Amino acid sequence: MPALLLVLALSLQGAECADAAECRAKALDAASRSDYELFHDLAWRAIQKGPSRDPELMYLLARAQALSGRPGDALVMLRRLAEKGVPNDAATSEDFGRVRELPGWAEVEALAGGVKPASSPSMTAAAPAPRAEAALLPAAPEGRTADASKGDTADEVRFDARRFVPGGLAYDAVSRRFVLGDRSARKLFVVDERSGRANDLVGAGSAGFNDVVDLAIDPRRGDLWVVSTTDGAPDKVESVLHKLQLVSGRPLGVFHPPAESDPVKFVDVSVGADGTVFALDAAGRRLLRVRPGSDGFDRVAALETLEPLSLAIASDGVVFVSHSSGLSRVELPAGRITKVGSSGDEAALAGLERIRWTRGSIVAVQRQPDDSRRIVRLRLDRRGRKTTAIDVLESSAPASAAGAAAIAGNAFVYLIADERGTIVRRVPLR
Repeated sequence: MPALLLVLALSLQGAECADAAECRAKALDAASRSDYELFHDLAWRAIQKGPSRDPELMYLLARAQALSGRPGDALVMLRRLAEKGVPNDAATSEDFGRVRELPGWAEVEALAGGVKPASSPSMTAAAPAPRAEAALLPAAPEGRTADASKGDTADEVRFDARRFVPGGLAYDAVSRRFVLGDRSARKLFVVDERSGRANDLVGAGSAGFNDVVDLAIDPRRGDLWVVSTTDGAPDKVESVLHKLQLVSGRPLGVFHPPAESDPVKFVDVSVGADGTVFALDAAGRRLLRVRPGSDGFDRVAALETLEPLSLAIASDGVVFVSHSSGLSRVELPAGRITKVGSSGDEAALAGLERIRWTRGSIVAVQRQPDDSRRIVRLRLDRRGRKTTAIDVLESSAPASAAGAAAIAGNAFVYLIADERGTIVRRVPLR
């Protein structure tokens, strides 16, 4: 293990660069030496550090993806270039040979209009494109409780996958892919939003997963955070926080709770705008976090008698935690906890199994007393201390929604996995 960590540290050090120009230069140098893994990492660094959506650096990353054994990712990037009407030599270059063998290549080539220039785009004035954040809704207006499920339509992405136990769902706005966790198989896989094709991203063999519980994307930094745990007696539970490279699934780090701490069982994870990662511990009834640059956890708040279910980070330095009896607000950095009130019955906030934040409100999968589930939106007052209304977005949802739900742009997405098949359902948020 020490040797592996040393190799990983040296690799990450080699991928460091000060700005987009230096990243690009180092990437091309790595490509000339056939060090394609480093080529890929440096091309991705350039994408993160430069101005938005430059086609030449998008092409550089596509080439790096293809040469480093990620033809599916390269195809996604080439599709984006084709949609922008940018010509390139992917149809003829040997670098993209494996990409052209993929089932989706014909669609991308047709979209590009058959433009096949003799040479690749110039790399002399490239400016890369950083990861795009999912768009957030404007602050939700206050209003009465409503049932928006009637007459609403929701897009569905159906995909082929063997039966699996959902372990988290997130949406990558750049590649337009859903990232899903398979709890029982201890792996992650991705589903293309357009084609519905599913491909494995990374498994326990390389990432060291236990049972995958949940995952979250840091869109600004291109990181993917995963919490995994083992089932069993409380003193036998092992929970771990994993950091991976989103574009490739490459492991970047592992965070273990302190050995001397009480048993820890992570049930949810979320990432703040500043890169701080919050993990919800159901066994120890506490909220933990890993700050940027830190190599370990620190405790944000002790939830004491609460039985935590899920967490959502608000944009104003507040974390909301749902629990068996309702919803609480944790104020940062002090960690002060106050219970969120309801304009109606207090029981209206019970059973929020999975909560996600979109500006000004919380969208949730809520378990009803009869064991059915629904999708609701909690509208909060300006102080975020009380709900002013509960909008029912969908009056019926499957149990699988509680294990895999996320915000994707201006929509709430959740997983349907039953005898009808496997579907990512998109519920528009207005």
